[in-house]
Amino acid sequence: MSVEFTERTLAIWYADIEANGATVGNWIASIEQVLDGADYLLTYRFRWYRDEKIFDSDDERSGATLRTPELEKLIACCRAMIEHHAARGSKTYELMRGNDSMQQFFDRLVDSPFAHAKQVSPEEYESFRPKKRRG
Repeated sequence: MSVEFTERTLAIWYADIEANGATVGNWIASIEQVLDGADYLLTYRFRWYRDEKIFDSDDERSGATLRTPELEKLIACCRAMIEHHAARGSKTYELMRGNDSMQQFFDRLVDSPFAHAKQVSPEEYESFRPKKRRG
């Protein structure tokens, strides 16, 4: 499961997950406005490290999505998760789009310490894309 960044993305959160003084995984979430404009979609993913690879790893991943018209509640849930991890000494990040253009928001994401970009061919890109998007 992955968390996508689209033109409808409004916010992104990230937290390292620490255990016994080591980073054992991470949590990432995004909120985007659904195409109909009435609802918001929260997508989050946990990643549990099995190796040191950033890409093409065998890390375990799990996640979920939630659709609701209550944007403020979704933001509050994500902030509570970030605060939970920050209180345990984890590195945490919050990116809110606000009035940024898509390009400005993307540039801030790419400059974030937790973001990793992989250059791929057009064919590889198409293979990563989900076959059907919700919302």
